[in-house]
Amino acid sequence: MRFLIVGAADEYRSVVPSIPGCRLVGETSSSPSATSLRRECDAVIVAMPLSQRAEVVRAALVEGKSVLAEAPLAEGPDESRALCELADARRIPLHVTLPHRFEPPVARVLRWVQDGAIGPIVGLRAEVGSPHDHLATLDLARLLLGEIVACEAQETFALLRNAERVAAEVRRVDWVEGPIIDVLGQGGYLRLAMGPWLVSGKLANGRRVRHAHRRALLAECWSRLRHGCSGALRRELTAFCAARSAEVPLASGWDGCRLGEVLAALESSRWVDAEVPLRPLPVTPPSARKANLVRGREE
Repeated sequence: MRFLIVGAADEYRSVVPSIPGCRLVGETSSSPSATSLRRECDAVIVAMPLSQRAEVVRAALVEGKSVLAEAPLAEGPDESRALCELADARRIPLHVTLPHRFEPPVARVLRWVQDGAIGPIVGLRAEVGSPHDHLATLDLARLLLGEIVACEAQETFALLRNAERVAAEVRRVDWVEGPIIDVLGQGGYLRLAMGPWLVSGKLANGRRVRHAHRRALLAECWSRLRHGCSGALRRELTAFCAARSAEVPLASGWDGCRLGEVLAALESSRWVDAEVPLRPLPVTPPSARKANLVRGREE
């Protein structure tokens, strides 16, 4: 697959050649012309600033190119939805980069929750530091709770609720190294510390667990030394090329759209000092269907 990178290319410049069958045919820091899109590539990686992201995504979709863009897709919810609708109408793959979904400790937590190891989920609590950690936490809240339908926020605190009023509490702190997420079940709990890649907790059968993913961390260091990019990003790009979104938690454009809507709702909630409901999505993203199965039912 031939890739064109548009935007900040540091890690993407390294990851594309490290994937078998992938080739980097060009990169640009500005919007590519229709001619270059038509001739050069099969897919476009969009890493432009948020204010310019939607323009490049739309141009690539119009030319029939698969797109892997950073999340969220656009500055406004309406623009994000329009991009997803365009991709669906043209049957063109549109995905957003959320490489934390491909990290081993995240996969372990999702698998245990799917297997019912802590019973039905009754809530989620998280502490986050950087804005990037915040986005990853919001995404994992959707994966674990199912679709978020309402948000409420104060200066350093956010509350997300699904349709059953099950809540995710997210607090912003200065000291945390990567987000720390506590998943609370009826029979047990799990703590996911994404900085040190540590999963701990107590399962419904009374067993206490603690998994420090040391080998995976060493493999991550090796990936960065050898390929100049994270192993999670390599796995994500491999999944994108293979188009196996039904088997792995690859994030669709609709996932990126929803994350943008959650962020906008949180900002609006701070202004109005009240809970802000979200519009239903017109489709159910593959990852959301997977989350519903985790919770024991399919919608």
